[in-house]
Amino acid sequence: ISLTIQRAPLAKIDYCEVFDGETIQPIEQLEGTGVAALAVFFGKTRLIDNHILGEPWNLSP
Repeated sequence: ISLTIQRAPLAKIDYCEVFDGETIQPIEQLEGTGVAALAVFFGKTRLIDNHILGEPWNLSP
């Protein structure tokens, strides 16, 4: 993820982490589900996003 963002003009990564989908602990390799959390500056604008990775989650109560 970081390498792709670094190719963008003006992009400066504030943080980029991937977390386990169940434990919410930082991980190096995704197995199953996970969450990508990142913040990136483009000039003076800071963009923040979280994205579910891997298998779809059931969000029903």
